[in-house]
Amino acid sequence: MSSSLRVVIQNYVEIYRKLYQRTPTDLKILDRNWVIVNGVRLRLSDLEDVTHHMRQEYEQATARKRSIILRLLDWFKG
Repeated sequence: MSSSLRVVIQNYVEIYRKLYQRTPTDLKILDRNWVIVNGVRLRLSDLEDVTHHMRQEYEQATARKRSIILRLLDWFKG
């Protein structure tokens, strides 16, 4: 497995775990350019794009949670 493929897979698995609180179950490497994720055949570049979008979604969810907590703290202080 090439190092770039390994990095892309590791990044995907890491953000998937953070976002969904579980490990992805269906992830298969076909060759250096293709993977299967949840039954869908993707190019490695497409998996990078999916990973990027998932990371954005995770960051937005984290920001929303932080905002809610800060508002609650302000309300309790008030």
